[in-house]
Amino acid sequence: MPANETSTSSQLAMDLQVEATYRLTEALVASENRMRRRLELLQEIVFELDPQRLLVYLNPAWARITGIPVADALGKPLLSFFFQADQPAVADALANPALPIPPHLRLQSRAGSDPVWVELS
Repeated sequence: MPANETSTSSQLAMDLQVEATYRLTEALVASENRMRRRLELLQEIVFELDPQRLLVYLNPAWARITGIPVADALGKPLLSFFFQADQPAVADALANPALPIPPHLRLQSRAGSDPVWVELS
């Protein structure tokens, strides 16, 4: 095979690979956007913790339910938002998901408000 045909074939293969990667990236971004929209519409709190159990993600239901802005809660320990008497049960559940979780736990709400009873799952 002449050198210029080999070069053309290699370029075509590379172009196809770039195109496939671009399409996969677009599909991934679209999928992530759809998931974010779904999380934003949920009435239940969805959270993500880092290895130190600090909140790194909260959906908007957090603010609707607790009255605490999401930005004020991010970077703080999840445990700090539960009533002190409920913190050991939450800590145990986070440390060992196989343990039973009490059916109702009290989550702090904005200052002066009643606690919010939640179910952790």
